[in-house]
This record gives sequence, C-alpha cells and structure tokens, in this order.
Amino acid sequence: MTKGDEDRRDQERDRDADDSSSTPRNNINHGSSAKPVVFQGRKDLGEHVYVLGGKKDLFSKTTTAIGEYIAAAFEDAGEFRLAFDPENLGFEELTELKDPDDSASNIVMKRWEIELEAYKLAMKTRVSNEKKAFALVLGQCSPAVRTRLKSAKSWAELNQKSDIIGLLKLLQSCLHDAPGKYESDTIVDVHD
Repeated sequence: MTKGDEDRRDQERDRDADDSSSTPRNNINHGSSAKPVVFQGRKDLGEHVYVLGGKKDLFSKTTTAIGEYIAAAFEDAGEFRLAFDPENLGFEELTELKDPDDSASNIVMKRWEIELEAYKLAMKTRVSNEKKAFALVLGQCSPAVRTRLKSAKSWAELNQKSDIIGLLKLLQSCLHDAPGKYESDTIVDVHD
C-alpha cells in the first residue's frame, strides 16, 4: 500500500462513523440518499473537530474555537482563550512568590500570605481545568487522529500529565505532517 493509499484510508476512517447501523451496507434502502456519517465531537462545538485531510486552517480555527469555549464554559478559565492561540500556544507563567525578608513588617507578611494563597488557588484551578481541557480536545479528535497521537513517542507522558499545551503542539504536528510519518500510517517509514 502506498503512502497516498494510507492517507486516503485515514481520511475515509475519519469520515466513517463507528456506528455501523447507519452505514449504507446495513440500510435496507441502499439508494443514493444514504449519507456517510461524519465524525462529530461535542455538539456545542459544532464542526470544530480535528480530522486528517481537513482544510489547511483546520487546526487554527478549531483550536481557537475550543479555547473560547473553555474560557466561557469552565470555571475561572479565561486564560485558556489566550493559551490556545495557534500562533503562540502556551500559558502565561504563574510565578511563585519569593519568601519575604525576616525583617518584613506584619502588613507585608499578611499581604504575602494573601498573594501566596491566590497563587496556590490559581495553580490548582489551572491544573484542574487543564485536565478537563485535555479530555475535551481529545474528544474532538477523530479516530484516525487519535491513532496518530497515540503512536507518537511523547504520547504516554503527555497523556499521563494531561499536558494540554503539549497535546495541542503534538496535534498541530500530526495534522500538518506528511502522511507516512507515523507508525500508524505505514511500516515503511520506521527509520524517519
């Protein structure tokens, strides 16, 4: 099977749904009115899904839409809209506070304690929302895209940590790379 055949197979896999009861083969009315089932993610995200063979701006538009959805739907997740900028993926760094001097006044100490609690809450909220965002983004990936993601060397660590920015960067690479680069595409390109 050639690389072109592999790519076409992956694109067909993305178009076909896993629900075999709705395929023309099992449909009594075999006529031309039977429509292929197309992969869909969450209904509230509409057509914003990651599929192989999509338009050139698929990653950009889908990632932006998902970032805006997360910012609006998740609690205290406004930073995700900016973090999901396809041109600059990543969160603004939350810097941990330096310990105050031993000679700091009570007012300075109290202000530091309040800021430290705010920092801890921001970190906890980000980690919690990252885990939910990881699941959401993964749910917007077609079966063929998931296969590519899971065949990447970095997948196990990204998945274990629910590293959403790492997932987006890997996803961007998977969607833009030529067919045949991943083990799931072909066995011939193992030496790349």
